[in-house]
Amino acid sequence: MMATSAVNDVQFNFLGSSFGEVDAYNEPYYFGPEKKQEAVNINLFSGFDLPGFILSYHLGYQKLMQLRNKAERALGEQFSLAEFNDELLEFGILPFDVLEQHIDWYIAQH
Repeated sequence: MMATSAVNDVQFNFLGSSFGEVDAYNEPYYFGPEKKQEAVNINLFSGFDLPGFILSYHLGYQKLMQLRNKAERALGEQFSLAEFNDELLEFGILPFDVLEQHIDWYIAQH
């Protein structure tokens, strides 16, 4: 549902879609009535209350996956997910361009 949350955020805050239009868009992605209510609470209301919030998380996820794929390709069988995660977290919160430089350094050290 994270991907639909990001789409919903754009639908509400950029395209100006109504609650009904967004709910209709999401209908194929609900897995039963209980999941629909859960999705409405999380996806739709957060799109109204916090414009851009969910989208920023999704973009961050995409960047982290891009860095992971880069390290996996470069290191091949030497790649360790645990070691990679340690490198991601070593310096705490970093801007993505600085984090990417660190991951490039990490790759070069192997």
